[in-house]
Amino acid sequence: MWSSDHCPNGPGNVFFRLPAQGQTTQPLEWDRSFSAAGQCQSPPQGNASPDTYVVEVKAPGMPVARTSFVLKQD
Repeated sequence: MWSSDHCPNGPGNVFFRLPAQGQTTQPLEWDRSFSAAGQCQSPPQGNASPDTYVVEVKAPGMPVARTSFVLKQD
């Protein structure tokens, strides 16, 4: 579907200082476009359909975090 590894732009790292057991929430804007490795200039056609999706976050030394979200019809 989409991966920041496919076409990274910007600094790629964001650091937050949180207390033990702290939490942070960061908004993410996505235009529902697909991505593909090596196809940054001409990504695959189409957009994500309304459905339930899983987002996965990886950080060195930390367990993988996953959650789901629902895309509704525009």
